[in-house]
Amino acid sequence: MRLALSRHYHVPVLKTAFGTFPLWDVFNLWFGVRTKIYEEPCRLIPAHNNMLKGELDIWERFYLQATVKGKIVLDVGGGCGETALFYFHWGASKVICIEKDKDAARLARRNLANFRAVVLNEPFCLNHLDFPHDFMKMDIEGAETLLLSYEGKLKPCVIECHDQKTEERLAERFGLKQVYRLSEQISLLSNS
Repeated sequence: MRLALSRHYHVPVLKTAFGTFPLWDVFNLWFGVRTKIYEEPCRLIPAHNNMLKGELDIWERFYLQATVKGKIVLDVGGGCGETALFYFHWGASKVICIEKDKDAARLARRNLANFRAVVLNEPFCLNHLDFPHDFMKMDIEGAETLLLSYEGKLKPCVIECHDQKTEERLAERFGLKQVYRLSEQISLLSNS
């Protein structure tokens, strides 16, 4: 691994066995891209920053299927804390973020340092549903299939499903209704 100048663009790069990367990409991956969510400054890994631009209006329409004012939100797939900041903007009293990616969880801890938030850097498991919460947002591919073996009753929630069969089984098992379909593979569900 060494620092160099790109021959083509004449910008600083990091050369590794895996490839050559512009130095600012390495910086952004570690420190995050600066942005704001409802005027709250935060840092996101580049992929989350790119997704955020097109999703905030979708979140307002579909992640607020129940009021969260004064409530505790279980945020499965919490990313860099961007959805937690969204829920704090809408009045949540506390957010418990479950995020398996260590870089995203590290940025979430930083972004949520001034809020009543808990960030757990681990994959989702059914035991997380035992945490006290009033509302759950689940947006992490594959986690929704674990719910099919859950014996309890779900609290009010929004779940992003990644295949129609799982969507139908969850709807039948928990009495969920479809609130939005992004494509043939993805839909959001919420219980009444």
